[in-house]
Amino acid sequence: MAWADDAWPYLLGDLAPVVPSPAIYVDQTWLGDQGLERLVKSASPDVVYSSHPPAELASWLGPYLKGHYSEVESGAGGSALWVRRSVLSELK
Repeated sequence: MAWADDAWPYLLGDLAPVVPSPAIYVDQTWLGDQGLERLVKSASPDVVYSSHPPAELASWLGPYLKGHYSEVESGAGGSALWVRRSVLSELK
């Protein structure tokens, strides 16, 4: 899943989106916060890329990431790469 203002992570990583459009903020507009939250939680992506700091994410996404994912890399401007904890435990 990519929470970003653009689609470059999809292009560079040859990723298939788990939501209908490349940039998830569009899905937030179409589905509303609750619909998007249900979609993301049911998809349970292995990896989440965010181009924004957790404080700037939707009110539910920051706590959801902190509760189920580990931040494995952070970049300029608050971007971060998160991996689902169960995936990380499988790798150890």
